[in-house]
Amino acid sequence: MNLAADIGRQLLDDALDYTHWSLGAGLDVQGFSLDLTYHNTDLAGEPLADARLVMTARRSF
Repeated sequence: MNLAADIGRQLLDDALDYTHWSLGAGLDVQGFSLDLTYHNTDLAGEPLADARLVMTARRSF
């Protein structure tokens, strides 16, 4: 099992500076790598910047 966290600051010329962050966990199950990560920003009123929960499944050959 693994845990991951990320935080960053985006500085834009048009004054829409924002902070973004994520928190996730991953697990290896029968040859697959499964991750579940929550992403969010501090932008209010921006539908494309709303919080998201993302699940990823990977398998390497």
